Amino acid sequence: MGVRPGGKQSHLRDTIIPLNNPPPKPGHPNMRGQTQQMVYRSDYMDEKLCGQPKGMRVVLQEWEWDKLTDNCKGKVPVGKCKDCTKSQVKKDAERRVAEAEAIGQEDTVAEEDIARSQEPEAIRSKNDWCCMYRVLLLQEDFANKKSMLQHYIEGRGHICMFLPKFHCELNPIKMVWGFMKYHK
Repeated sequence: MGVRPGGKQSHLRDTIIPLNNPPPKPGHPNMRGQTQQMVYRSDYMDEKLCGQPKGMRVVLQEWEWDKLTDNCKGKVPVGKCKDCTKSQVKKDAERRVAEAEAIGQEDTVAEEDIARSQEPEAIRSKNDWCCMYRVLLLQEDFANKKSMLQHYIEGRGHICMFLPKFHCELNPIKMVWGFMKYHK
């Protein structure tokens, strides 16, 4: 999800604003438990935005913008702060190391990636309201949102179980293809 509305970001399904959301400021409507549309309606006043995804800023303005701007001490909240970006860099390095180990090419991994992946976990920001990304990440409705694929499969009475990311050694089809590659 991008910061601004529209663009090439994916179209998310509507969600319910969690009941454990902070209470609204006096005079503001209570949006807890209400459906939140993640895409602008087809009759929206700005024709360019009709049917387009809303973006993080608009989503947060609809329910928690006041608390986020208060915690940013008058500054405009950023999409993703330095702490959140650093933790993503560490995750990317861990992924590259895991991929190289999975295919048996540990010696091809850059020393910088190995060092970064072995760093202790970055100190979490003391403020869970540091940026738009973190606020949405910690929201119950975003954290527990099922993907469209999972929703489709479970809607037809099946169990959808995903394998752990970056562990292709646990995927049975990878084992079969690996066997087939060497035994013609």
